[in-house]
Amino acid sequence: MAERPKGKIIAANEFPLRGFLKCPQCGRHISGSGSKGKKNVYYYYHCNSKCGYRHSSNKVNSAFEKELEKYDYNESMNSLIKEIILRNFKSIQENIDSKKKEFSIQIANLINRLDSAREKYLEDKLDFEDYQIIKNESKKRIDELEMELQNQKLSRKNLDIKAKLDQVLDILPNLSKLYLKGDNETKSSILCSILAEKLEFEETTFRTPKLNSTLAQIVLINNQLRSKKKKKRKHF
Repeated sequence: MAERPKGKIIAANEFPLRGFLKCPQCGRHISGSGSKGKKNVYYYYHCNSKCGYRHSSNKVNSAFEKELEKYDYNESMNSLIKEIILRNFKSIQENIDSKKKEFSIQIANLINRLDSAREKYLEDKLDFEDYQIIKNESKKRIDELEMELQNQKLSRKNLDIKAKLDQVLDILPNLSKLYLKGDNETKSSILCSILAEKLEFEETTFRTPKLNSTLAQIVLINNQLRSKKKKKRKHF
């Protein structure tokens, strides 16, 4: 009787999700490998820890392809979705600009307060201890406000999404088909562009994936539009 082959086999095509999975039991990295049987090679995603997490790669891959189908929609909705998202982001941008203006005014008022306290101290209208209290409090608050102002500027910069939005809308209506037909490099690019964190697979399904902010907005709007259409159909 021939000896059963032993060892693990790595086959990249069997593991398009490698590097994008996290163990739902211990939170560690999920790897993938194949084990030789008597006639076939069996491929599994598995955790590298002792928690024992392991699932057939075919099962996990198929479940993810089914998950992607949830994001498919009719391309004719793109213009409406884009309009809604840009309107929402414009509102957010206006809110950020308002906060920036508010922080700038507060900083200017604190600088004026500090200058006034310095003049009063030099004119002997304010004693040293009171001047130091005003100086320390003002400088501390100015530092805090300048940090907040910088954060708002960064947020405003990150909200320049028009180019990113067009890119996402080009592929999203047929995302599941593009993923299914793509090679490993294409699949990896799609995963990098849509996911905000690693996926977790449990038994038969994935936990609801955390998507990047632009895609999450599109999915939310698309679901709302679908819901409205269903309600209209019920009324007729």
